[in-house]
Amino acid sequence: MEFDGRKYPPLYTPRNSTLMELFAITDEEVKRLKTIIPPEEAAERDAERHRQRRRVLGAVDRAAYLETIKETAEQRRAQARLLRAKGLSWKEVGENMRITPEAARKLASR
Repeated sequence: MEFDGRKYPPLYTPRNSTLMELFAITDEEVKRLKTIIPPEEAAERDAERHRQRRRVLGAVDRAAYLETIKETAEQRRAQARLLRAKGLSWKEVGENMRITPEAARKLASR
């Protein structure tokens, strides 16, 4: 196979960097390309996809998520203790909280 006066074997698959150099692709053109992109551009596009997905899903950062879980767990523990203090059996506490009696007992003991 011949290109630009040079011969290439038909099985030769050039690297992206080789193609970019050969065709003198500028950084501005790279932003519009879909297949011939350097690893840095691919990483940036991937990061942007993840940022968009988090925005769409309404995701929160890890610290806020962990704080929410901690608060929720503390509320559930307090609820289990309160129900037990009112004289309910572990079975009744579990039914009220929609968990097993054993889970209710463990929850209250933590």
